[in-house]
This record gives sequence, structure tokens and C-alpha cells, in this order.
Amino acid sequence: MSDGKDGSDRRLSAYRWVILLVACALIFMTNYLQFQVSSLAPLIVVRFGLDSVELSSLLLAPLLSGVFLSIPGGVLCDRFGPRVVVAVATAVSVAAGFARVGAGDYSSLFCAMLLLGCCPAVLQASLIKLFCIWFKGASNLAMGLYFASASVGIACAQATSNLFPTMDAAFFAPSVLFLLCGVAWALFAREGEAPPEGERIVRYLKTAATSKNVWLIALAVGLGMATSTAYMGLFPQALYEVHGLDPEAAGVTAAVLSLGSIAGSVLGPLACRRLGSVKGMLVAIVLLGGVAKLVSWMLFGGEGVWVLLLVNGALGSAAGPVLEALPGAFPEIGHKYAGSAGGLVGSVSLAISYALPLAVSGVAGADYSLNLVLESLCFAVAVVPIVLLSKPRETPCTR
Repeated sequence: MSDGKDGSDRRLSAYRWVILLVACALIFMTNYLQFQVSSLAPLIVVRFGLDSVELSSLLLAPLLSGVFLSIPGGVLCDRFGPRVVVAVATAVSVAAGFARVGAGDYSSLFCAMLLLGCCPAVLQASLIKLFCIWFKGASNLAMGLYFASASVGIACAQATSNLFPTMDAAFFAPSVLFLLCGVAWALFAREGEAPPEGERIVRYLKTAATSKNVWLIALAVGLGMATSTAYMGLFPQALYEVHGLDPEAAGVTAAVLSLGSIAGSVLGPLACRRLGSVKGMLVAIVLLGGVAKLVSWMLFGGEGVWVLLLVNGALGSAAGPVLEALPGAFPEIGHKYAGSAGGLVGSVSLAISYALPLAVSGVAGADYSLNLVLESLCFAVAVVPIVLLSKPRETPCTR
């Protein structure tokens, strides 16, 4: 750095927690706004006359934007620095949040939800770079706290969205908070080092795209994200259809998975860091996670089912933060090209998250038991790209 401090000085800098805080605030708010659609679904369906496909498209629209924006967002963060690039993306998403207020038809609401995804898409890609710079070897722990904040945002949206007097009020108030979080990012986010000079933008993307490790990570993240999201989304309806639980009881039971996922986002990176072997821990987490998903469904109704569901949720989310932070641990990437690598991982994994659940649903049809069994098996398949990864550096995020 220009101030002459070495990596260990920056690693101990207290300002890294400011970086983490503003990043967590942004992902909390974007997930809150996104999953309001799930909580307010009865009102939205009546107001806009939607069918189930249109409702699902609204909820998933922010992810769709990530498929297209993750790569260019990550490349631009590498070239110009995350602070400005994320700030611009956040401004677009904040405007989209306010645009939902008073939306007159489905098309307007869908466009707003699509643009809402600009911030999380670019932010996710940039964080590998930022956390590598500020947290060094603890970057996966920072990523875990970030993922936990995302899960908390979902839970809060489900719990509080219906407390507002009207749907427009429910859309407006969180958008104000989102605006304040965006201002906080613009004021307090720091790159930690000057953006590099003298390289063309295409060089960043080429470097990331020619790394087999980046593609393997993208595949592993995609398999885990697709199956965990689909499993969690189908679980309440499966309990209702197969086990006869009423909707409220099914929702409360499924919420245990969300609680487990919050814990797993934090404990997974801690376990990998404390126990040393990142690849070994990831293999164990993924295999045990697939087993937990399968067993907690097959044995539902028996003793200890709550414990099984907590373990299911925890193992389903434990590997994600570690994998997302891992590109910087490979010598061909480091923190210089981490943004581009993060963008590639984000784009590929989100594309898989769309395609795989649709393929599984096509095979399983209306058989919820078969669907959840197939999701469990596909989750475990993520062990294959993890095994094929090169051995990462013991101290990640170096040049």
C-alpha cells in the first residue's frame, strides 16, 4: 500500500469491520425487498391477477439479472475498484425499490424486480476482491457473515412485511432504509488499495475464464445453490401435500431450515479455518449435507426431526461462503483478478440455479418425495468438482 503498511497491518485493521458492515447492510436490504414478494404474495396475486408462474417470476427476477450482470460487474470492479461500481449498481436497485410503489401492472413490477438485482449481482462479485484485501486469510469468515446477513434479510421479510398497513407502504419504507444503506456504502466503502493501471478490461476476464479452478468452483456453487434453494422452497408444499400438515404448521417447520442455514453460513467457514484442510472439509460438508437432506425428508415425523432439519439447513449453507471466497486462494487469481472470478462464479452458478430445478421438476413431476430425493442427490454431486480443485493456498488472497 502507499502508506507502507504490510499485509499483516491491513489484516489487523479495524476498518475491515466497516467494510463488512456496509456490505451486510446492502445484502440484508436487497434480500428483504426481494422476499417481500413471497410474504405479500396473496395481496400481489389479487392486485395484479397473477398465476403461480408469474408470481415465481417476480421472486426470481433479481437472480435473473445476476446471470447477465455478474461477469461485467466483476470485471469492472477489478478495473475501476468496487466502491464506485457497486455504488452505481446500488443506485439503480434503490430506484427500482421505489418504482415498485404504485406499480400499475405485472410488467412494471417485473421490471422493477429485475433491476433490483443489480446491486446484489455486482456486490457479490466484488466482495471476493474486497474481503481478500481486507480480511486476507479470514476472507471466508467474512463471506460467511455476509451470507448469514442475507438469510436474516429473508427471515425478516417473511416476518414483518405483512405488518405494514398497505402493500405500497410495505414497499416504500424498506426502500428508504435501502437508500440510507446505499449512501453508507458510498461514504464508507474503501478498496484498501488503488485500482490497478495499464491492463485492458478483457485481460481480467480472460485470466478468470482460463482458470479451471474458477469453473469448478462455479459448478460446485451452482449445484449447492440450486438444490438448497429448490429444497427449501418446495419443503413447505411437500409437507402439506405428502404429510398433511396445514400451511401454517408447514411454514413454521420449514423455517427451521432457514435457522440452520444462518448458523451454517457462520460455522462452515470457521470449521474450515480451524481444521486446516479446506478441500477435505468441503468434501465432508457436501456429502453429509446430501445425506442430511435425504434423511430429514425420508424420516420426517420421527423423533429428533427438528435436529435433523437444523443440521440439514446448516450443512446446506456451510460450503457456500467458503467456495465463494476460494478463487482468491489460487495463485492464478489472487485478489487482483478476484472480482472477475467472482463475476464468472456468480453468472454460472445463477444459471445453474435456474436450469437444474426445472430439470428435476420435469423428471419428478408432481411427486414431491421424488423431487426432494433428487435434489438431495444433486447436492451431493457437488463433491465431484470440489475433489477436482487444485490445492488452494494455505493463506488465501495473495497476489
